[in-house]
Amino acid sequence: MAPRCTEDRPRLAAVVGSTLEGLKKNGVDDEDGFSVLQHLEQSVPAGNARVNCASAAATYSTQREGS
Repeated sequence: MAPRCTEDRPRLAAVVGSTLEGLKKNGVDDEDGFSVLQHLEQSVPAGNARVNCASAAATYSTQREGS
């Protein structure tokens, strides 16, 4: 996942952790760190330019909390 993101591995781990924490605070209880990472990987296609994965995680979180 790190090669797809502008964040380094420690920052990416923090993004996943904070995304999971935010989801749980908003009543989304069917996620764990691995599933958040999987969903993030699906939203950031391989082979493209690096993207800000924190933004992609925020978008995913907003979508999950709204459903």
